[in-house]
Amino acid sequence: MTYLAQTRYVDRALAMDPDNLHALWVKAVSLFEAKAHYAESIPVWERFLALVPESTTDAATARGYVLRARERLGGPQRPAPGKGSP
Repeated sequence: MTYLAQTRYVDRALAMDPDNLHALWVKAVSLFEAKAHYAESIPVWERFLALVPESTTDAATARGYVLRARERLGGPQRPAPGKGSP
């Protein structure tokens, strides 16, 4: 499957269910790793973080991606919000 086809499937899944954790994860990783679209990946990671318990390894990994994205953009190094954060 090509990157473009994968993106279409993920976007279609998110259109049907914006809380689809798998689709959010795939989209965020794709934006960050494959496309180097760091700014675009941050809100997707933050949406994912809003849906998962803060203490999970997935949440820790997602927070790390947000911090690296901000670092690569030259922005502040503040932690990403998690579930239950203000």
